[in-house]
Amino acid sequence: MDIKQLFKDSFKNKKGEYLDEISSKEINILFEHKLLKAFLPNELNGLNYDIFQTLQLIEDAAYLNGSLGWLVQIGNGGNYFASNFENKTVLNYFKGEDFVIAGSGTVTCKAIKKENGVFIEYGTWKYCSGSAYVSHFTLTFDLEGETVSAIVKKNDVNVIYDWNTIGMKNTSTNSIEVNQLFIPNENLFNVSIQKNHTTIPIFGLPFLIYAQGFFIHVLYGIVKRMTEVSSDLKYLQSIEKMKVESNQIIDICLKKKTLSEEEGLKFQSLYKFQAEKLQTIATTIFKKNGMASVYKENIIGTFYMDLITVCQHKLLQQV
Repeated sequence: MDIKQLFKDSFKNKKGEYLDEISSKEINILFEHKLLKAFLPNELNGLNYDIFQTLQLIEDAAYLNGSLGWLVQIGNGGNYFASNFENKTVLNYFKGEDFVIAGSGTVTCKAIKKENGVFIEYGTWKYCSGSAYVSHFTLTFDLEGETVSAIVKKNDVNVIYDWNTIGMKNTSTNSIEVNQLFIPNENLFNVSIQKNHTTIPIFGLPFLIYAQGFFIHVLYGIVKRMTEVSSDLKYLQSIEKMKVESNQIIDICLKKKTLSEEEGLKFQSLYKFQAEKLQTIATTIFKKNGMASVYKENIIGTFYMDLITVCQHKLLQQV
């Protein structure tokens, strides 16, 4: 699927200049062409992509627009949870044509165990990307000393539109809150316990490696675009070397299926190192472009702000 062709009329104003804007038209394209269901199997209305096709899709989307790349990766990212539910629940939710998840993996409140489910008195979660157009959210909380997650309908939460940032402006990464919410047991899950689709290779990836792989491909796309716009093509070779390294990490994870703690930390550290290196390349390009970079309509400046916003994510930081 040629994503550049799908969005050929997007991200430009009437003069043909770059425009950092995502409208309902772009969101509709994402749903119409199942770009948020890339690796899900056909039985769940997915495209049945493998992991490398999915990562390339994310990179290509980020090359066109940083926020688009982030939305494609976050929309596909939540599909990992299809492996964490019983088949009935998976078919009930993930098969829907408009199904897409936003949410948070951060424990921010406690839930109370009830008969046939749990109850949350009140809870808030920050940084829920795609909150304006998703159908469902994931919540993570403490349940009698254990970390538990749940999937809930958008109508069950209140979206707090507080995303006002220097980059990734069009990702709708807002906070959410819930009040007096009961969640049935069938909607609860643990990301480390797989119950379904275990024969699909992508679900064999450790979740943190999976998430970092998605994140880093957003950065590849952004820096590749900055490199080409600035004609600093010498950096393209560095990006390709990083992609080879990333593919090797994924290959190892898929073949071994179970990593030691030492191996997991090593791979996570490699992704963080890549993020730092990509930020260094992007900063060099940004500075070389001079004062032009600081104008809102400047494509290098816009992509740079997107990149440093992504690099603030804790999964990409060395500290």
